[in-house]
Amino acid sequence: MAFGAPAIAQTAPIVERLAPNTVFYAEWRGSKFLADAQQKNHVLQLMHDPAFASVWAAAAADFQQHLPKSAGPATESLLPDVASFLENPLVFGVVADPTALKTAALDKPASPFATFMVYDATGKTDLVHKWRARAASGNKAAADVTMYDFGGTPVEVRTTGKNTSYSAQAGNYYLTSDEKQVLEDLITRFRGAEVPATSVTQIPEFAQARKYTGDNAAIEYFMRVPDMSQWSPSEKNAKAMLQIAKSVHLEKLHVIAGGLSFDGEATRFRGAVLGDTSPGGLFDLAGASSTAFQTQPVVETSPAFSMSRMNYAAMYQVVRDAIMGNLEPSQAAQVGALEGAAQGFLGCRFRTR
Repeated sequence: MAFGAPAIAQTAPIVERLAPNTVFYAEWRGSKFLADAQQKNHVLQLMHDPAFASVWAAAAADFQQHLPKSAGPATESLLPDVASFLENPLVFGVVADPTALKTAALDKPASPFATFMVYDATGKTDLVHKWRARAASGNKAAADVTMYDFGGTPVEVRTTGKNTSYSAQAGNYYLTSDEKQVLEDLITRFRGAEVPATSVTQIPEFAQARKYTGDNAAIEYFMRVPDMSQWSPSEKNAKAMLQIAKSVHLEKLHVIAGGLSFDGEATRFRGAVLGDTSPGGLFDLAGASSTAFQTQPVVETSPAFSMSRMNYAAMYQVVRDAIMGNLEPSQAAQVGALEGAAQGFLGCRFRTR
């Protein structure tokens, strides 16, 4: 496969250009990232072994059978297109904007979250256009498509029913989002050769997680809990969800991150969940840390070992707090009465905080 020269310099990975208000992203660094690992990693060697070809053929046949009959012969080239598409890096993510709840129109429920996708389309522009045309032809609902200019970059606005998406190509990057402001920010961040002055990589949570996940993962994910004290939703369901998050002290869960690495003979997954482990949060589910908890393999002849622990009393407490936070006083009193009856019947006591 030949690749065209980039129209602009792309000196930074995609993640280094993502906005600081990114609360989640999942990154695929591209199959080209695995070029060296294929020579030594056992899993990648197995996947490329000629004897394994029958497995891929069976998977392709099963996939073909489950495609809609109306898809036609054009779907025969779908799997090769997927393999070609995955040669380049791809990131899917979510950004948080609490101001969206305050500026939303009265007749349109708003969400503080917006999704986006960034794809390095170097050498794949024709493939991107092909997939977009296929998706448009396969959509039975009529779409309203308009264009506008954002600082010299054409932006496509596609509306189907109540859903609207925005897409553009900035340099060699194909960008899409379900929010106009998010797409325009992505254009600003990706159409220049220089790395933006701010990015998600500069926030403290990112640096904390990177200590545990490393920087050689082919697949990587990162998630952090935004500051929900800034949120003031007007919709009833959104208020209930925010109350549940506060009741279980979700703010104590700071960051969840991990990555899958093929660097070396072994395939390794590394990750971490970081936050405030003081009593009264989701970390209670694992119980208090102690030296008695086994952290090393106990069977030396086994190639793999795992051990987990669950505090069911803490689980009950977390669920109870989430429910009680959204009950009316009379309903909360009924729950308390049921707990009292259960205590008398079981001869135990529920701890409440």
